[in-house]
Amino acid sequence: MRERLLSTRDIGSGPRDPAILGLMRPAPLTREQISRAIDFLENVESLPARAYGARVERAVPSLAEEYAEMASRSYPERLRGGADLVVKIGVTTLHNLGFARAWNLEWTRSEMVEWERADVGGFKKSENWQHSYGTRFWKPSEIIGEITYTGSSARHAEEVARVQRFAVDRIRVPVTDPHCVVHANDNLFYYGLQLGLGESELLAGIKGDHAAGVDFARRVSRDRVRSIAAQARDGEVIDVQWDNFIVAAEKKEYERDIIKRMGLTVPSYVELLKEVTEPRSNVEYSSHNCLQPYHLYVPYLPLELPRISRFHYEISTHDTEKLGLTSEQRTGQGWDAVRLLKEHGLGRQQKIVVDAASTYEGATPPAPELVRDRILYPILVLGYAPEQVEVAPACGQRNLSLPMMLRIGVNIHLGRDLALRRLERDYGVDAEPHLTSSYLGQR
Repeated sequence: MRERLLSTRDIGSGPRDPAILGLMRPAPLTREQISRAIDFLENVESLPARAYGARVERAVPSLAEEYAEMASRSYPERLRGGADLVVKIGVTTLHNLGFARAWNLEWTRSEMVEWERADVGGFKKSENWQHSYGTRFWKPSEIIGEITYTGSSARHAEEVARVQRFAVDRIRVPVTDPHCVVHANDNLFYYGLQLGLGESELLAGIKGDHAAGVDFARRVSRDRVRSIAAQARDGEVIDVQWDNFIVAAEKKEYERDIIKRMGLTVPSYVELLKEVTEPRSNVEYSSHNCLQPYHLYVPYLPLELPRISRFHYEISTHDTEKLGLTSEQRTGQGWDAVRLLKEHGLGRQQKIVVDAASTYEGATPPAPELVRDRILYPILVLGYAPEQVEVAPACGQRNLSLPMMLRIGVNIHLGRDLALRRLERDYGVDAEPHLTSSYLGQR
């Protein structure tokens, strides 16, 4: 499958609106929820013509009609088809917006860390609340025993199989990486083991986290990838996206002296990504990290992780909203990471994913011209080739409304098309075949 120039991808979860998720829940949907979902789905199906001018044959029955029929069923009846329809809605929404990666907007999952460790032995739910962000808190788990795999990765393969039924784009499967899973939970067991071996409290904590990460990577994460790869159809390549929101939780582990005392040559995070990116002909690897001091580990990545094809860091949250292509307009730690990747030799076949739009709670759509400048800055100023740049919204969109998700997605693609026209003028590339309207017309 040929990648479009400035290809776009969704990164995280979609709005957790009960109007959609209610198809998989016991409680009956309310009239207000059904009305809201139907309005959303009618907008999704009208997007190609209304937003991009693409002519796409109308599906029969429409998504809105399928939803209305499913919503009228009893819960036992919805159990037999509700989840499939939710997946179809997610896949169609992303495609009609113009994103070139297919997924279910994570609507069939609960939460990225809990979902990944739910069938893994050694964890116990904590009674203590932990701050997430803003006014949000959650209860992590505690690692109270050796990490073992009590389940299987069948549910990952089942997710892929459901998406395959509806996808015409390359499938992107988000998987929380082992470093993130371990650091997001209290690691009592492995810490205690290291203390018992006579390590100091400092090294016991870092070595314990690394040992737990290695066990999770080798016993769980690799199995996830094998299961996903086995589900790939002939000729299909699946994009496994390693997610991490807490990679720099322990800044100590990035100190060179600590790395040496651990017996490693690279930080634990980088070593664990090596463990889970085994070469496979039908899998490509990408990574997505958000809201971190990226400078701690980015210098290692181009050389140490050649099998990761795309790197995505949160840019828009700390960037200005000023138009322009200078370092005064394009600011923040996300852009610092993009500069460091270039400085440390990002491979010609590796790409950056430009986070072109914020998705935090209360976010508003960026002007297409701002999206354009965020895309053009790494190309026209930092020296990236156009083929090395892809585009995405920021992290998850779970706290947005359904209409806001659509508005942000449309503006991303309108801005992308503006950037393509500039590149057509400056680089002589033929932008027209890659425009979103042409892509959507292929469905």
